[in-house]
Amino acid sequence: MTLQDIRQLAKLELPTFSNPLQLDGRIQQEIVVNPWSLSASLFPISLIAQLLLFFVLVYFGAFASEAVSSATFPTPGTLFAAFSRSRWLQLTMLIAIWIPITVSLTMSVVSHKWQLMACNVPILIAVLFIQSALRRKSYFGSLVRGNGTK
Repeated sequence: MTLQDIRQLAKLELPTFSNPLQLDGRIQQEIVVNPWSLSASLFPISLIAQLLLFFVLVYFGAFASEAVSSATFPTPGTLFAAFSRSRWLQLTMLIAIWIPITVSLTMSVVSHKWQLMACNVPILIAVLFIQSALRRKSYFGSLVRGNGTK
């Protein structure tokens, strides 16, 4: 056998792959996914996330507005009653209400996209709507007064 025959035999013995990634990176480098490599596709995802966030906040605001219209607010067995039991739980609820706009603003500033910054306006309005609905019944009053119960 000649060297040419061995090379030809070796070519016939090799398996063929239509997709080189099937070899676990032996032929082609592994795909690296990090935030910087996805920057082109992050904008539409961020926009959709902010719109979804706005919808969720308006939905929660509608529940809060309805709940405060009850004479027995916060009604036992509800989310509002559960979070009104201590100052720490009320603080947790207050933080949970304000975190969405804080994160949204931070993401917008870091991205330098004016379109995302514009999305913060309706999100802020929704957060303020929730805050004002709960303020009507002094839901966070014990945080301001400093006593442990409502």
